[in-house]
Amino acid sequence: MSRIILTRYDNGDEHIVVGWDRPLQTFFWQEFNREPDPDPESGKVNWDGHDGWEEMLGYSGYMPKEYDNIESLLASVPERVRLFITNPVQILLLDHKQNEDQRYNDIVDMTKGASNVVQG
Repeated sequence: MSRIILTRYDNGDEHIVVGWDRPLQTFFWQEFNREPDPDPESGKVNWDGHDGWEEMLGYSGYMPKEYDNIESLLASVPERVRLFITNPVQILLLDHKQNEDQRYNDIVDMTKGASNVVQG
C-alpha cells in the first residue's frame, strides 16, 4: 500500500491520507480524527470522557477494486477532503498505481514543511 499524507493536525498527527492499495487494487482515502488532548498533569488521555470517540472521521476504498480510477475516488470523497486532492496528488496516485511493483510501501508527505521525500 502506498500512502500520500495530505494534511496533519498541529500536533503532527495525520489528518487526511490518500493512496493506492495494491492487494485490493483500489484507491482509498482516510480522514483521521484528532486524538483528545492529554491531561496536563498526568500526560494521559482520560478516555472515560470520550466514549463516542472514533479514530476515523471518514474513509472509503476498503473493498476490492472499489475505486480503480481517480474519477471514482474523487466522487466518493466529501468536499472537505476533495479540496486537498490536487493535480500533483492525482499524478502521484496514478504513478503509484502504474508502478506498484516498485512503489509498494511508499509514504509521501505533502504537508507544509515536509521534505516530500518518498520513503520506501
